[in-house]
Amino acid sequence: MTDKVSIRSTIQRVLSNVLQDAGREVPEFSDDALLADTIHLDSLDFAVVIVNLERELGVDPFRKSTQRIRTLGELVDLYEESVAS
Repeated sequence: MTDKVSIRSTIQRVLSNVLQDAGREVPEFSDDALLADTIHLDSLDFAVVIVNLERELGVDPFRKSTQRIRTLGELVDLYEESVAS
């Protein structure tokens, strides 16, 4: 079973890898960090993040959710809920 700390660290690692691969600076992560404005993910980056998270965590919460995700905290919460169910 994957715990909350593991989910959060996996998400942060995947975000860091995507940003580094794109040649961008990796910011300090906080729950209120906006994915687009603070972390600077564009739609392609976000798609890559989601694919990588599905591989690592074994879930795609966006298949069942239409919730709009704007912050890192919301993304972590969504994955925590999906992994728990």
